[in-house]
Amino acid sequence: MVDSCRSCSNCRVGNEQYCMTGFVGTYAGTHKYKHCQEYNEQGGNDTYGGYSQSIVVDKNYVLHVPENLDIRGVAPLLCAGVTTYSPLINFNLRPYHKFAVAGLGGLGHMGVKFGVAFGAHTTVISRGTSKKESALSDLKADAFIDITNPDEVKAAGKSFDFILNTISADHDINAYLRLLKTDGKMIMVGLSEKPIPTYPHPLVENRRTLGGSNIGSIRETQEMLDFCGRKNIVSDVEVIAADQINEAYARTLKSDVKYRFVIDTATF
Repeated sequence: MVDSCRSCSNCRVGNEQYCMTGFVGTYAGTHKYKHCQEYNEQGGNDTYGGYSQSIVVDKNYVLHVPENLDIRGVAPLLCAGVTTYSPLINFNLRPYHKFAVAGLGGLGHMGVKFGVAFGAHTTVISRGTSKKESALSDLKADAFIDITNPDEVKAAGKSFDFILNTISADHDINAYLRLLKTDGKMIMVGLSEKPIPTYPHPLVENRRTLGGSNIGSIRETQEMLDFCGRKNIVSDVEVIAADQINEAYARTLKSDVKYRFVIDTATF
């Protein structure tokens, strides 16, 4: 996010990510507000983010990176980091909660790191067991559930206070909802390409909540970076050169990345 209207009710209270007329994305977006010098009569110049040759940044959208953090691991914090941090703050994750992260990818691994750092009992829910060792040993999750194992799912029924759902593929959302205890909440941050069917029963039967969250505000992003600085948290990344981008994209489609690719722009 590099701009927003700055005048709507959401922008005025510091929720620029929910700008009523739409924020301007860091890349693949278009500058559309007259207060920005990139605006023109044709509708504004496109945004290219890290693929730009040069960037002029508005002071209201500048962030400070704690000096103790590795900049390579910081890069994904500005997307995956704040996308998982914001819902934990706004939907009130507490240290005494039993917390679960559904899906263990770029978003999911950050959700796990934050859950652990917040002091909550943190469980990873994933398909199969291929990521179990990484979840428990590397990310320090407290527990792991294979959603395809009926016995594990049954044992975990009605046990979680908060589930952060980072899954972008099609999945049975009702199975995850039934893992929530009374008054439990599941917050969606993963975006599937197709609609995910659900129905009222899992919500009504135990007064559960299903909600969503979109990236985070500039204020929340800075708060997240400061928190990461205090806790020494960065994303787990694989740094690649420019000539490896096509290969990395193909691997991304196969979920063969642990957990984010970062391009070294000095190699362009």
